[in-house]
Amino acid sequence: MKGWCKSLEGNHDKVIEITNKVFDGKESYFITQRVEKVEFGKGFPAGMWAWGRIFGQESEVRWEKTGENKFRILILSESLPDEFKEGAVEYEVSNGMKLYLWGNRKPNTRPFIEVRIPKPLDYPVKGTGNTAFIRTLPYRQKGVTVFFRFKEVGDEVREKA
Repeated sequence: MKGWCKSLEGNHDKVIEITNKVFDGKESYFITQRVEKVEFGKGFPAGMWAWGRIFGQESEVRWEKTGENKFRILILSESLPDEFKEGAVEYEVSNGMKLYLWGNRKPNTRPFIEVRIPKPLDYPVKGTGNTAFIRTLPYRQKGVTVFFRFKEVGDEVREKA
């Protein structure tokens, strides 16, 4: 399978414009980060954060603040909209892996608990499994993984090790 990477720069409005065009109503998740807080949820984040990523089945958009209202923007997508293809770099994309997240929970309960983290962890999962994960896809060139793109969030029942 093929995927593309497009690097851009822009302001806050450009980040919003790009994410709206890339996701265009498709299901998505987000992870955003400031020095004092990290948020993980479904859909789009409220407000603009210094660092973040929105991801879904076919694409991921990442941004990082580089100055006053200046952002570095990276699009990783297996279905890149035509308007972003000029100058995009093509990658080989293969089956990914699950990246297991911190914590466990009792069946049919929220949130996840990890004793080494002093607060509950609320992941945007649909099911009732005791373990949450993010499915990732590797973007490779000449057999070397350059990026891992986040694809989806899920949960499953896993036995404790």
